[in-house]
Amino acid sequence: YEPLPSDGSQIRLVTIISAKKEEEIECVIAHFPFTKEAVDNLKYEAFSYVWGDATVTAPIKLNGQTFHATKNLEAALRILRLQNEERLIWIDAICINQSSIEERNQEVRHMDQIYQYAVRAVSGL
Repeated sequence: YEPLPSDGSQIRLVTIISAKKEEEIECVIAHFPFTKEAVDNLKYEAFSYVWGDATVTAPIKLNGQTFHATKNLEAALRILRLQNEERLIWIDAICINQSSIEERNQEVRHMDQIYQYAVRAVSGL
C-alpha cells in the first residue's frame, strides 16, 4: 500500500474488472481525490458486508498481485462483478491498509463521508 495523505484528501477505491462469473477475480486499486467537489464527479459505490473468518481466504488478483481476501469477500466480489463493465467500489478490507493501525483509525473517522458520498451503498453476505 502507498500511504494515504493524513489530511483525508484521498481515498483508495477498487475497480472490479469485468469478467464472467467463473473467471478469476481481478481488481485494480488506486488513490482518488476525496473532497466534496471531487466526488461529485466520482461515481463509486460503498460495500458493507460481514468479513467472516479471517483465516479462511481465497486468492484474488489486486494490481496484478495475489491478495488473500476472506472467502466472504471473494464470494461477494464474484456476485458484484459485472460481465460487461468495470465497477468502482469502496471496500474496507481492501481500501484500508489493515496492517496499519494509524491508517485504520484515520479511515474509520471518514467512513460516514465515504458512505455519504457514494452513489449507492451495497450490502451483502
